Amino acid sequence: MQSTIFEDHVPTNIPAGASTSHRHRLPNLQNKFQTPQKENSNEADAIPAGNFRLIVIISLILALLMGAVKLVAGYAGAEFARAGHTISTVEHKIIINSDVVTVPANMIRYPSQRRMTAAKKLNLYFHWPTMEGYSEDLEPMFNDLSINSNIIFVTLMPRFSPLDMTARVDPIYEKFIIGPPIDLGNGLVSQRLDSENGYINEYLIVEKNSPAPYAARCVKPDKGSGAAYCIRDIQIGNDLSLTYRFHSDIISQWFELDQNIIKKFNAMIN
Repeated sequence: MQSTIFEDHVPTNIPAGASTSHRHRLPNLQNKFQTPQKENSNEADAIPAGNFRLIVIISLILALLMGAVKLVAGYAGAEFARAGHTISTVEHKIIINSDVVTVPANMIRYPSQRRMTAAKKLNLYFHWPTMEGYSEDLEPMFNDLSINSNIIFVTLMPRFSPLDMTARVDPIYEKFIIGPPIDLGNGLVSQRLDSENGYINEYLIVEKNSPAPYAARCVKPDKGSGAAYCIRDIQIGNDLSLTYRFHSDIISQWFELDQNIIKKFNAMIN
């Protein structure tokens, strides 16, 4: 039978009667390869107190950083989902010519303008009749163009003419009126403007029997080409022109809308 590595091997050529004391034996493998025992396992495994405190501090810092990253990511994601709108009401002071406009962030239409301290013009928007900027409660009104008749768009810029829209009625618009006036009720009449002079599908809405009449230009696009809207410009501040655009469906509220805009923006400009 073939011997194994762990058996004693006796040479076959030993003379008879010879002593076997010189037999070759394998060394004690168990003793040779036995893993040394730690003299004091408690001392070997112990972490110095200074190192332990450092590990705890690093763990806390990492936890705080992860929390901050999640918070920032959540805020950025929410702002991205709002497609440029913001619910922030932090006030911004923006200089336009010699006027300083103080306006909350959620009334500033474009994100880039929320980072400005001076501008050539400022684009704003708000909800009517609350006169408030974008918010979670008003989100459907700002996002759904099919029901945006209550969103007012405002542009503030340096005054481009000494005449506002009211002052332009007699010297300018009267020359381009065609056809008889149409009574709209609520103290207003509508007069068609000549399309051959560039007033495509435009009507001049004017307050009746007033020496300084309310006036707005309204556009009635061809069917399916967009919503009917009106624009009006007024002078405000030291040297600013304020133009506001609104859905023609609320022209019946012209007086309240105009007065509230004048009051609100006079309070915002200094």
